[in-house]
Amino acid sequence: GFTKIFKKLLSSEPLSMQRTWFKRIVQGKSFTALAPTGVGKTTFGMLTALYLAREEYKKSMIIVPNSTLLNDIFTKLNDYNEQLNLKLNIMTFSSKFSPKKKAEFEQRVLKQDYDILILTNQFLSRKADTLLKDAAFDFIFADDTDALLKTSRNIDRILKFIGFSQDDLALAFDYIKSSFKYSRN
Repeated sequence: GFTKIFKKLLSSEPLSMQRTWFKRIVQGKSFTALAPTGVGKTTFGMLTALYLAREEYKKSMIIVPNSTLLNDIFTKLNDYNEQLNLKLNIMTFSSKFSPKKKAEFEQRVLKQDYDILILTNQFLSRKADTLLKDAAFDFIFADDTDALLKTSRNIDRILKFIGFSQDDLALAFDYIKSSFKYSRN
């Protein structure tokens, strides 16, 4: 599955670490992929999102720090989608959208009419509470976790997107506060 897609699109095998990351995803594990620039983290995120949409009908979100990377990923994913003849619904937002196209985008996002949604950290901060309030994702790939984590509210949003309730988050926060209180004495 994943290796076959990887080979077909990139004419090479996934690296050992990419295979390990994929196994973790299939096992439902969340993790941070710490690796030097240029080893294929972004490629891994894109191809995992494609695989999950194609093979398991799962929705993915890819979060990036800026519109340049957003456009690059959107273009590559659409090229891959076409090469594999998948017909997946890959969406992103652009500030250059006409008012009509912006309204269409917002309606489709509200209806969760996408397989892969690519957004910037800034869009997530500004629009998630309205456009994505009921959204759920099976796979979320943040291309730059440092940028994402600068807004603590985005962490809460992502946890809700993957299935944690507001009560779960409150319990976790209370636990962290109590652990901190006890460890200081």
